[in-house]
Amino acid sequence: TVYSTCLPTDLGYVKKLGADRAIDFVNEDVYKIVHELTDGLGVDYVLNVLGTDRATKDIDILAFNGELVVTAGFPDFDKINFYEKGLSIHEIALGLALTSEDYRAKENLVQIGDQFANLLENQSLIPPKITLISLEEIPEFLNKMKNGKVTGKIVAKLYN
Repeated sequence: TVYSTCLPTDLGYVKKLGADRAIDFVNEDVYKIVHELTDGLGVDYVLNVLGTDRATKDIDILAFNGELVVTAGFPDFDKINFYEKGLSIHEIALGLALTSEDYRAKENLVQIGDQFANLLENQSLIPPKITLISLEEIPEFLNKMKNGKVTGKIVAKLYN
């Protein structure tokens, strides 16, 4: 079962991408809803892309032996009761693998890319909507993003 959070304007889009339940993080209490949906047991995995404060709070909705994956900051370790949930915390730092001298890390990126390509080819993974914009449109789209008016990803073409 996949629960995902999103802006209210993206609820249908996120469900179309495959979420079993899309939660409007602007108007709904994500943590209360997850608690209710899981009968208080919590979820097995959380992918946090928002930062330290949310990562710290995400631990509250992890099930026993749950795993937290972060891309934008670890939780505040001073606020975690270790040995309470048997949790695992993982960092995704693919960019560092590219710049490292570690051959294994680079080979792992190749494997991830191959698996990702297979998922796309088999249509097991639906990529987000991509909007291509010009350099001149960047300020307009930054405003749209700030105001929650963008669905999917924006790619700016910087040259002709």
